[in-house]
Amino acid sequence: MSTIYMLDTNICSFIMRERPPAVLDRLQAAVEQQNSIVISVITYYEMLLGAAGKNAFQLDSRPPSIPLEKYVYNEGRYAMLARSSTEAAAILLEEAQRDVNLRWKLYEHWASFSCPNGGSEA
Repeated sequence: MSTIYMLDTNICSFIMRERPPAVLDRLQAAVEQQNSIVISVITYYEMLLGAAGKNAFQLDSRPPSIPLEKYVYNEGRYAMLARSSTEAAAILLEEAQRDVNLRWKLYEHWASFSCPNGGSEA
């Protein structure tokens, strides 16, 4: 029974950049033992973008336009929480809003990355 090894983008970039003998030997041995080395379509796409010097993370949404509170209290379960435990709901909402803000900043940060040298760095 053969094994299928799926390599992710980080491993592919590492192999291409560093050419580590131990990893290359392991991959060669796996192929010689009739195992398969594969990558996903996503990894393939990310590698193409990286080779072109483009960031694979494309932010295609606008920042949140309303506070989380206006969104969540349209959902019955959150409105029920606010009615049954006002203090807990306020604490959870504050934490959730902070998380939304931090995640958006993180997404913007990721989207700002570029691959110098035509994508030779991961």
